[in-house]
Amino acid sequence: MFSFPLFEEEAELEILRGYLPKQAGAEEIAERIAAVAAQVGASTPKDFGRLMPAVMKELKGKADGK
Repeated sequence: MFSFPLFEEEAELEILRGYLPKQAGAEEIAERIAAVAAQVGASTPKDFGRLMPAVMKELKGKADGK
């Protein structure tokens, strides 16, 4: 009988995903960014330096930051 490594790896990946924290969707990320921007008073691109650390703290484990 033939073995298909790709199918085996995909099955293993699905098992591992069950142990990972659920990733936030694009809409949830956008909502949280808007909320954090309001909290830190960020309204222009110049405020990015203050906004990004606060957003990453809020989304830690739910978004990869890329």
